[in-house]
Amino acid sequence: MVQLSCGLYVPTFRRDSDQKAFDELTSADIGTIRGNLSEAFGVAGAGFSLEHLPGAGAEPAPHSWLYQSSSFKALSSPVAFRSRRPRAGGEVPFPGSLLWPGRQPRHSQTLVHIRAQRAVDDPGCTDFNDWVVKHRARREVPQASARGLDDLQDFFAWHYACQRTTIFAAPLGDRVYHIWLPPGLLSPVRDDPAQGGPLAVLPLVTLVRNPYQLDWRHTIGISVLFVPVQSDRSGKLVPRPLVRQGSREVEYLTRSLEGGSTLARPSAHTHFQLEPSPLREYLDALSAQHRRPGIFPHLQDLVRDWRGTRRQWIEAAATIGADAMGVWDTAQPAHCRRLCGAVLRALRLSSVWSIALAGHGLTDLEARDGRLWPVVPSSRPGAALLARRASASRPRGLRDSADYALAGFPSWAANILTSLSRPGFPPSPHDRVDDVSCNDSDALTWRVPRRRCLLTMMGMSKEHFPDSSLLITSAWIGHMVIGAASATETMLELGRRISKQQPGEQLARTAYEFTLELEDMYDLDVTWLMYTRFFRSIRAMLGIDDQYKGIRERVDLLARATEVQERLRTERASYAIAVAGALLAFILIGLTAYTPDITNGWRYASIATAGVVLAASVYYYVVSSHELRRMLRQLWARLH
Repeated sequence: MVQLSCGLYVPTFRRDSDQKAFDELTSADIGTIRGNLSEAFGVAGAGFSLEHLPGAGAEPAPHSWLYQSSSFKALSSPVAFRSRRPRAGGEVPFPGSLLWPGRQPRHSQTLVHIRAQRAVDDPGCTDFNDWVVKHRARREVPQASARGLDDLQDFFAWHYACQRTTIFAAPLGDRVYHIWLPPGLLSPVRDDPAQGGPLAVLPLVTLVRNPYQLDWRHTIGISVLFVPVQSDRSGKLVPRPLVRQGSREVEYLTRSLEGGSTLARPSAHTHFQLEPSPLREYLDALSAQHRRPGIFPHLQDLVRDWRGTRRQWIEAAATIGADAMGVWDTAQPAHCRRLCGAVLRALRLSSVWSIALAGHGLTDLEARDGRLWPVVPSSRPGAALLARRASASRPRGLRDSADYALAGFPSWAANILTSLSRPGFPPSPHDRVDDVSCNDSDALTWRVPRRRCLLTMMGMSKEHFPDSSLLITSAWIGHMVIGAASATETMLELGRRISKQQPGEQLARTAYEFTLELEDMYDLDVTWLMYTRFFRSIRAMLGIDDQYKGIRERVDLLARATEVQERLRTERASYAIAVAGALLAFILIGLTAYTPDITNGWRYASIATAGVVLAASVYYYVVSSHELRRMLRQLWARLH
């Protein structure tokens, strides 16, 4: 599986609530959130509606003695998340396209719950954080293919909901919302083994609500999950290998966003057909919807062909979330231009890839230097010696590359590491993100140095969903990728904001708001310590920590510069006021002295008033002048 996530800054939302603060959600607040999301992602005329998780309306299980007094309702996960049974009545099935050959499912005794926040005035009204866009009346979608795509969508919606509940505590986890758009099916137009085969596409939009508010964080997350599938004779979706001999599918997919419009790689010209699927009908419905302002009515010619490159389909998924949530400009042409510019910039600057692969050969792992590494089989006693000899024949400084670093890995793992790193060397041991202390499964994770990409591998014999599984690991790494991409986009937008000339008060307010958003994407309200440790390694590897420190230093520098400017402006204003007061006092004294017919009482009153004005002007100048006060303190210190 492959996941792409990017952050997108939305300047103005289409629907903004008038209520700005509250202590707990009420039924009216929940209705407002649900109505706004339904209007944003649903298409009423075409039959697309926003629904909560399938099976989420079941009776909750009292897993805590605090249940009756709690503000949350615990919902039990479907049967597919705790046993090997494929389907139960009304339950979410385990997708057939994820039944990889060689996996060994196990019955799990662990019962996973997800939280649903109850309204303070109506405990029966709950706020669901996970939604799916469904279309019940399909016209052109084959029944078998549609059922397989629906099973994938429902499974990943529940899967990400369970992982979010495990990772985050209530203050943050109840403010993170996942909206799963209709799934699609991409097939290559021409048969090319290097380009790969069909891919199931699952778009996801992640929103974060402000604490104690109905407004949203301005940075939303847009993700696309790619699952390799193929159709059998009956039309059902079944799994297919993502890494095959001679296939460069993963490399071409992760490099689809590289280069601008004037530097497109040859592999980027390969077109993929969007097969009849819920996503195809959803795009058709959006292009026919007259939303003001909107971008999809202008894409009818592009949608009519249903062909595009990987990059174009990724851009289409990102545009859905951007157009649904934000108003980029009131004028129609400017709206399209700014929305397209924001999507392209976000995909190129803040996108992060996550690749999860499972295969045969990564069975025996051992801890070396604090990390897990494959054990060289005893049947090949000369493999390690040959690797050392090959590395010894290389120039110095390259011992972490090529055969030395890949000794003991199966051929498919070595090929994918080499393919993702070309041109250049495979990831070195220093590029490993995981370590033994923060890994409770037999999975290996790298950062690919040439791009913002994370690669996770696991042996197929270790695939025991819902216990230790690649699906579990890929889901919580997927949450990390969403957080990393959102934090990057937030920092980029903060850098653009503070580069503009603005008053000190506005600069301080901007820095404060953006800092709160960044802290939400970091270590606040994380209850799983292993997740925190792993996420810190990913942030350091991707350079997000250094970028965060740099932007904080820049904000502090601009704050000090703004403070100096405000101080100089105040001193200049105080100097002007002091001069004006002195002139007014001298004029008043002069008029009083040279007026012959004025009484002594009025003359003394005028002189006293002039003295008061002169003294007040001098005192105001002395108090507001930082430099003069510094000189007076130095003079006083010398006198004593």
